Amino acid sequence: MEKLIILISFLIFSQYSAQNKVEKLGEITNEAMNLYVKDTLKRPFKYGDNIAISIFSDSISSKIGLYIETLDKDFELYKNTLNYKWFTFQNKNIIVFCGFNSVNKCQEYFESLNFKIDEKNSTELSDQETFSGRLDENTKLWTIGINKDYKITDINGKMIDAEIANPREFKKFLSKFSLLKMYQIYEDGEIINIKRKK
Repeated sequence: MEKLIILISFLIFSQYSAQNKVEKLGEITNEAMNLYVKDTLKRPFKYGDNIAISIFSDSISSKIGLYIETLDKDFELYKNTLNYKWFTFQNKNIIVFCGFNSVNKCQEYFESLNFKIDEKNSTELSDQETFSGRLDENTKLWTIGINKDYKITDINGKMIDAEIANPREFKKFLSKFSLLKMYQIYEDGEIINIKRKK
């Protein structure tokens, strides 16, 4: 009987711990999205454009990858992952692709996002990426690497550009969710001298 109680307690703890981790990913995504949209307001965002969020496990680095990017309205969307869902946020269409190997984990992730579910979006997605669907170098893409402790360990240069434009809010974001200092692309990496940037 005692062993049964221990087993049940362990299972409950494991379930709670897993759910808590997914909620942490949702929190990071929500905060990053707030910053992304604020940064987008300073740049052209045309009517009909979409924002795509992709989250996936990287088996090589043992990290979770989180990508946020703006897709032109003429971009031919394709099924980046089997699990995806449409949302709206601040009058913008958002498609979220979840690449986790568990459908339940993806569903929990979708539920952790504070975006409004868009049940009416009937946009058709291609089964495979087409040549016309490939992104060009001018696409505004943020990439975020998250370690097993659910802390951000690396970002890309486009996010550094956004940090320069909005240092106060990025400082709060990084201190809460990351191991990075301001203007640092990866953990323990060089801090970029922003005075060199024009």
